[in-house]
Amino acid sequence: MTILSTRKAVILAIAVLITLSYPANINGGDNDSRIHIADMIQPTPRTSILANDDFFVWGASMVQTDDGVCHLLYSRWPRPFNSWTTDSEIAYATADNPSGPYTFQRTVLAKRGAEYWDGVAVYNPQVLYANGKYYLYYTGNNGGVRLQKNDRGNPITQRVGVAVADHPAGPW
Repeated sequence: MTILSTRKAVILAIAVLITLSYPANINGGDNDSRIHIADMIQPTPRTSILANDDFFVWGASMVQTDDGVCHLLYSRWPRPFNSWTTDSEIAYATADNPSGPYTFQRTVLAKRGAEYWDGVAVYNPQVLYANGKYYLYYTGNNGGVRLQKNDRGNPITQRVGVAVADHPAGPW
């Protein structure tokens, strides 16, 4: 499995941005010749779109295991529109290819009660692999119950948590 550290990923992103914005002809000549990223953007294949008639889908993160399976953790909340702040959960899907198509497997983190810091809604998953474990970083809230208030008197309801598992399918 190939996983970039955060530092390496940032350095790579900066190098790509510099490369794409630097004049194509650095040895003289026409310095107005630049790479136009907009011209390189291709249509998204239908198999790369994760959609569900019963849920709004957003905020995904994918890892690929050594067996080639792609594991996608993503936020979703039921249709019709309620609110991601009160109804979002983290679901799990798999595919044979990073660009899909992905097949829903199950919900991995869901509502569990306002007595928990993340008991009302969970969302924005980011999964990382390190030292033989999978780390699922996510945002959660409990609807403002039992939490401090900010300087304007509004409840601070969101927190970031991490769940740890031996496999991206969980259990988390």
